[in-house]
Amino acid sequence: MILGAEDPLTLEDRLLLARAQHALGEQIPAERECRAILAIYAKKLGPDNVKTIGARESLAKMLFSQRRLSEAIREQRTVIALQTRAFGAEDVRVARSKMSLAAGLTETGKATEALALYREAQTGLVRTLGGEHADTLTNRTFLSALLAATGQNDEAEKEARAILQIRRRTLGPEAATTLGAIYHLANILRNQSRTTEALEMAKRADVGLQKTLGPEHPQSQSTRQLLEQLEAKMAEKKKTKFR
Repeated sequence: MILGAEDPLTLEDRLLLARAQHALGEQIPAERECRAILAIYAKKLGPDNVKTIGARESLAKMLFSQRRLSEAIREQRTVIALQTRAFGAEDVRVARSKMSLAAGLTETGKATEALALYREAQTGLVRTLGGEHADTLTNRTFLSALLAATGQNDEAEKEARAILQIRRRTLGPEAATTLGAIYHLANILRNQSRTTEALEMAKRADVGLQKTLGPEHPQSQSTRQLLEQLEAKMAEKKKTKFR
């Protein structure tokens, strides 16, 4: 039996293929297909239908990954408005979408709005998933990083230490995610010019990540780079002291 290009099952498969195509780097044809599917869903099912919203969310993700931030942010705002109307403001999908929008706003320099959205997302994620869920902790890490970037160091450090404590308890001290949380805290301490404490944290993360992920992994390389910067700063401090 031939279903046709606009049959619901065909459209689901088309959207899955478009997502896979985009993941493989074929961005323009994937986006074109996603837009075509979105138009069909919107016409047949209406803008508030879950399938229409899902297609629009896929389009926003494609635009974000292409660094077309203005378009992506516009689409993501629409996604949040539609999700809120269709599922309710407290739905976990709304919280996750706010986290995505906050990330895009951060990249365009809109830190104040991004912070507000990360906080809203955090409240929603804790309520729906719990404080120790991976998505909740990821959002909390983004919030902490943006707090540090905007000079709110005390709150940033408090968040980072809380995240690390949860990671240690739930995943163990040697897990790559736990070590990533140590690296995050080391960065915050460095931003506060607490070089000795930052260096201690960076060393701990470096040793663990070299062992768990290997020296070629991007996280291992970022940690090693931070460690080298801190060691150079400490060496310079010692030189200045003895001049």
